[in-house]
Amino acid sequence: MTILRKGLLVAACLAMSGCGIFGGEDDDALAPKELVDFEPTLEVERLWSAKVGGDSEFLRLNLMPGG
Repeated sequence: MTILRKGLLVAACLAMSGCGIFGGEDDDALAPKELVDFEPTLEVERLWSAKVGGDSEFLRLNLMPGG
């Protein structure tokens, strides 16, 4: 690799990681917001349900893909 290519590679890496260098000001924007109380405006009606997995009490963790 030539020195120019190495320099461009280093510059590209620094440019891609540049957002993390200056961070810290927007950290509060990512914090979870406090929940608010609200009045529901729509009744929820269950249209269908499905049972998945059968009545087995044991997990089949020892099953392996066969060949």
